[in-house]
Amino acid sequence: VQYMQRVGHELPLLVLGVAFAAVALLPGLHLSGMLACMVAGFYIENFSPHGDDLMRAIERHALPVYVVFFTLAGAGLDVPALRATWPLAVFLVLLRLLLTTLGTVLGAALGRAPRPVLACAWSGFVAQAGINVGIAALVGQRFPQFGESVQTVLLAMVALNQIAGPVLFRLGLTRAGEVHSEDEAQTADAPAPAAH
Repeated sequence: VQYMQRVGHELPLLVLGVAFAAVALLPGLHLSGMLACMVAGFYIENFSPHGDDLMRAIERHALPVYVVFFTLAGAGLDVPALRATWPLAVFLVLLRLLLTTLGTVLGAALGRAPRPVLACAWSGFVAQAGINVGIAALVGQRFPQFGESVQTVLLAMVALNQIAGPVLFRLGLTRAGEVHSEDEAQTADAPAPAAH
């Protein structure tokens, strides 16, 4: 926070530096570098005025990190184990979808949310990645007896959710009336005709 207040430049380098330092130094103190980074992000987003600045900086420069991250995760995927465990991954994806839908609908109903939110909000929670891939990698490293199989199932779930999630989210936004066609957008942007 002090860096952002006093300097405010090259925020992606700051994030990478903090992440590398956390992963390299904190395990020696029996702390999780990944959890520490999550807590730092939570603090900056919710308890400092610089959350939006940090998010914009990360979003602008995130693509190379995502490419490396998911390439390394995919390279560690055990394809023979995936063949054996894909039915379990599909079952868990469907179970997660059901529980997410029920939880979202119940929460929206208790909060007396508008009907479009009640009907469609669940679609925004399907896609997942990021921290789940990190957790899968940790499980694979920490539990050599069964960790690789669990990692494979988790990565398969992430892949399925990342494929279906954006499609379902788009459908949810369309059903809620939040997506407009290009013709409607052009009509809305067009200047009003002059009165005679």
